[in-house]
Amino acid sequence: MPYPQDDPRVKHDVKCLRLPPPSSTIPRDADSSLWIGTSAALFQKVQQSPQAGSLKTLGFVYSFSNAPDPALSQALCIIGFADLSLAAVRKLLPGDDDDDDDVPDCLHKCTLAVRRGDSPSAMKRLEPRHVANSKAFAQLMQRIRNEGIVAITSVDKFQRFGILKAHDNIQSSSSSEQKYKEED
Repeated sequence: MPYPQDDPRVKHDVKCLRLPPPSSTIPRDADSSLWIGTSAALFQKVQQSPQAGSLKTLGFVYSFSNAPDPALSQALCIIGFADLSLAAVRKLLPGDDDDDDDVPDCLHKCTLAVRRGDSPSAMKRLEPRHVANSKAFAQLMQRIRNEGIVAITSVDKFQRFGILKAHDNIQSSSSSEQKYKEED
């Protein structure tokens, strides 16, 4: 997926519980506070509010014109990670193509990205804080893609939770896709 051509709409802080160092994989066991191993655990965990002091700000992203209305929360809190093969994830992420016909009515698919920093010339034009942010988000997306997992975000004030998935066919390391399930 190419980098979004339209202007960003809203800036969002990306927060997460402490991640293991990039050299190690995210622990996939029941004892890990980051791992969500079952569909029941996923739906139970999204209802729990993360403790504000336990979250670390990873950086910030922007949502674009395809974001839901009302807008996504200012803080996107990653509360855990799940395997792409988890039943609930497979049902909520129907396909990897850009065809919105596969997305159920209860879901909203949108693009999240950082300031473009995928080439040396683009990096030279960015402020230092945007360079660091672009690199941090690219590392998170590469990690998610390489480990075959998705990040789960906590519910917002509209009772929507998110599944953050790196694009498989991404042309830039600085964008991803967020799908939100709206709770009834």
